[in-house]
Amino acid sequence: MFACIYIPNFAVAAALRAEPELQDRPLAIFEGKPPLEKLIAVNEHAKGLGSAPGMTKAQAELCSELTLRPRSSLQESSAHATLLDCAQSFSPCVEIRPRTRSFSIFPAWELCWDRFPKFPEPSSTAPTCLDSKQM
Repeated sequence: MFACIYIPNFAVAAALRAEPELQDRPLAIFEGKPPLEKLIAVNEHAKGLGSAPGMTKAQAELCSELTLRPRSSLQESSAHATLLDCAQSFSPCVEIRPRTRSFSIFPAWELCWDRFPKFPEPSSTAPTCLDSKQM
């Protein structure tokens, strides 16, 4: 048994964690160097206004209702550490996937190992994979 935690718009979630007052407002996160800044994540309110990842910041600025925030590695690192802490409260066996910012949580095998069936030890006379290839 395992669980997986995946936050699709992690940059938006991290910004909302830092600025909860933006929760009910259209929010878009951008990154890049001017004038090539692009939106990388938007919340549902921003999608409703027609904003989408890949738009330029200049295009997004045409919508006066949209709140724009630069991507913050500090906010994302803080949110990531909090999420990791939460995941490790369920199991010490947590796998982190940095590219996707997802976590896989595995049960603490050492705590429940005795629940699994015991398999007999292989005998020394039993053929191995190597033996079958040499035949």
